[in-house]
Amino acid sequence: MRSIEDPDIASAVHNITLYPGGKWFGSAGVDDSSRIQCILGEGAAATLGPDFGKARLVVGDVFQLGEVDWIVAGIMRTEGTTFGSEIWVKRFSRIYQPFGKENYT
Repeated sequence: MRSIEDPDIASAVHNITLYPGGKWFGSAGVDDSSRIQCILGEGAAATLGPDFGKARLVVGDVFQLGEVDWIVAGIMRTEGTTFGSEIWVKRFSRIYQPFGKENYT
């Protein structure tokens, strides 16, 4: 999992785009239902998919990691890079606290 402050900058630096229908997470990092917005690499989407009876997760799918609900905002075009196994999220305390990690600050 990679927590980032600004997905526009990170995607430009790493030359990452999203598949059609996806969008980068918002400035709050959560949707209207307080689910954490995430961007999945192609490999991560494929790894999580069978748990939901599909080849891979797609935009709008919701899954639980720990006791936190996550919603897929986008799928990265990673073309065989290591980014395919990543999950990108907004950098904020809700990402760290459920897993007993120190705050990022």
